[in-house]
Amino acid sequence: RRARLLSPRELWGRRTILVGLILIVLAGFGALLLLAEDDDQQPAVEEVVEQEQAELGESLDDPKSGISVQWPSEWRKLEKGGVFAFQSPDRGVLVAISAPEEAAAADQLRKDSIAATSEQYADPEVRPGKGTKVGGLEAAGAVISGKGPGGRSTSLVAVAPGSSRAYLLEVITAAGAPQEDLAGAQLILNSLELSK
Repeated sequence: RRARLLSPRELWGRRTILVGLILIVLAGFGALLLLAEDDDQQPAVEEVVEQEQAELGESLDDPKSGISVQWPSEWRKLEKGGVFAFQSPDRGVLVAISAPEEAAAADQLRKDSIAATSEQYADPEVRPGKGTKVGGLEAAGAVISGKGPGGRSTSLVAVAPGSSRAYLLEVITAAGAPQEDLAGAQLILNSLELSK
C-alpha cells in the first residue's frame, strides 16, 4: 500500500515531483528503519566499511544544484525532478539528496519535510537533531519513527542551507538491512559535497 505522499499538499510545500520519486523507490520496501547516526552504531558501520572494503565506483557532479556525490557501482541511481536517489542492490537502503529551495527557505523546508514525513506514521515519535554536517554544511532535522505503511519504521530527514540553496537529505533503511548496505550508505554520505 502506498503512502499518502501523492497528495500535492504533503511534502516540501508543493514539491510533489520529489514525492513521486520517493514513492517509486520505496514501493518495494517492507518495514523501514533509520540509517542511524547514533554513536553506538557508528563504530559498527565504520568497521563494516573497512572489512568489506566497499568501493565508490560511480560519481555525479551536478553544477546546477551544487551536488557532488559518489556511490558503489552495484547501487542503483534514480533521478527525477532534481532528486538524486541511490538504492542498494536488495533495495534495503535508500539515500536521497536534492536542493528544492533557496537557502532562505531552509527552515521552512525542514519543518515541512518533518511534518510530511511524520504524517506517514501512526503516533509518530519525532526526535529533533542538529549540529550534524551534511556535505560539508551544518544540518538540522529529525528522526521520525512509528508505525508506517509497511510496519514499524524510522526515517532520517535533514536540511542543510548553503550559500544559495537549501539541501534536503533523506536516509531510509529496511529492517534487517545487511551491514554492507549500511556501509555503502555511509560511504555515500562521506563522499557527499554540497557547494551552492
